Amino acid sequence: MLVRWMRRRDFPEVLKIGCKEIHHEDDLYDFMAKRYNIGLVVDQSPKIAEFGANYPVLGYALIQFGSSFIHVASIATHPDYQRTGVGSLLIKHIKDKLSPFKRYFAYTQVEETNLKTQLFLKKNGFVAKAILRYENGEDYIMQYDCPNMHRFKHLLETQNEKYFS
Repeated sequence: MLVRWMRRRDFPEVLKIGCKEIHHEDDLYDFMAKRYNIGLVVDQSPKIAEFGANYPVLGYALIQFGSSFIHVASIATHPDYQRTGVGSLLIKHIKDKLSPFKRYFAYTQVEETNLKTQLFLKKNGFVAKAILRYENGEDYIMQYDCPNMHRFKHLLETQNEKYFS
């Protein structure tokens, strides 16, 4: 399995896997066209794939980069490949993008009734930090902090004092 950047030719397969926020290829294209948004996919290709080969998409993640955070807008795995490590591979790839000095936490929103996803995120190191209340229900904010963040906290505080004093 290989994590790679999402390409336009992956859009139909990503939409088949399913996403509540995105219902059409144009919506996915609009999301990807924004400056700090990227898509990741996991496919079955070997480490070195031949050019132009088309391997099935097993899972995907839509990510937004902020100044100090990564927002996981959507993450999903094909139903036939759930509980095979595809989602954890995507989360590991996202965690590798964290740094104590730049983006030091990742977060996502999960519906209160979606226990399966909450348990998956908890297994991968995310913690419920807040609850957002909507008219139609509640969402939990699940957050993952960069490891060893406590070691660098004093550096961040002095950096913030320097810039905001």
